[in-house]
Formats: sequence, C-alpha cells, structure tokens
Amino acid sequence: MLKIHAAGPTDGQFESFVRDVDSHDSVTLAGASSTAAQTAEVLKSDSVDAIIFPFEWADVLRTLEISRGAPKPNPALIVVAESLSTPILARSLACGFDGAVETQGKIDHAVRRIHDVVSGDWTLESQPSLHGLGLTRGLLARELVIEDTDDRHIADLVGTGLTDDDIALVMGWTIQKVRNRIENLLASNDLAYRTQLAVIRASLLKVPDFS
Repeated sequence: MLKIHAAGPTDGQFESFVRDVDSHDSVTLAGASSTAAQTAEVLKSDSVDAIIFPFEWADVLRTLEISRGAPKPNPALIVVAESLSTPILARSLACGFDGAVETQGKIDHAVRRIHDVVSGDWTLESQPSLHGLGLTRGLLARELVIEDTDDRHIADLVGTGLTDDDIALVMGWTIQKVRNRIENLLASNDLAYRTQLAVIRASLLKVPDFS
C-alpha cells in the first residue's frame, strides 16, 4: 500500500485530486498539510512514500529544500498539475521535485505514475523534453558555497545579469581575475554554466517566506 501525504490548499482542483487519490485501493492518505511549517515536519519523517504538491506550491518546496539541506529521509516529491507542459516540468525539476503527475485523465494512470516515481522508474530528469537545458534536480533549491565577501559580490553581480566587463569595472579588477573567480565559484558549487550561477543567485535573493 502506497502511503501519500498531500501538501497544499484544502480547496479547488488539488483538493479534488487528493480525494480521488485517497479513494484508490492501492493508496493510503497518510496525512495532509496546508502550511509550509506543517509540511517541513513531514519532510523530516520516514512515515510516507511520497508527498504530493500542487504546482502553485513549487516555491514552497524550493524554500523548504533550501532550509533542510541534505534530504534524509527522502520521500518522493511529486508535483501535481492539470497538464504537464515543458515549462512546468522544468520549473518543477529545478525546485527539487522528483516526479510529476497530471490531474486530467484517469486516476488509475495518476496513481500508477506516483508508484513509478516512488520506485525510481519515472523521473523528471529523464524526460526527453528537458534534455540539453542544463537543469538538475533542485538547481534552485540550494545555497551557494561562498568563500568570502568577494565571492558574494561576484555572485550577486552575476545574478543581476552584469557582463564580465561590467563586473571588472565595479570590482576594480582585471577581466582575467573576474573570469578566474567565476570559474572557481562554478567549480565550488559543481555548476557547469555561468547561467546556472546567475539563476541560483537571483532566486536566492527573492526566496519567499511561507512560514
């Protein structure tokens, strides 16, 4: 029997989907939470196989993932949306979700997808539409490794979209020094692209408070 926790609003389409899932004979609804604080406690528990969230709560999960650091235990984190477009899949992967399921269609198919995500047979990272985008799971749900104040300034400036030339002007450095520092930041954070650094830093500057 699959144990699922539902995190999200208690009305609307998501609530209707949760009721349908709960009525399925292979699922036990182990609980529900309607606030970030309640959901944070569930993320620390090993009592459920999966936690489902509406897509509108993607930033809630992102914030919680940043706060909790290394996830252990690690229930499957699944986003629920009416339809799964590439932008929704991309945003969900970057925010830290493992899988995704649609509300439209038969509930048997949705529950089967949840099973597949829990077992690891279906992942967002393996979806063909996301290949080549430079995205990794939880790209936006992480803190940057910052060694000193200069690193923080560089990350901030990259996050605002400044070019290397502009950063060199602001910092009073040579272009080569700027590029070396950016390369070191990328290496320290296991990032492949400057764009990834910019996106992460920009997202951290506006992490919402859902407490």
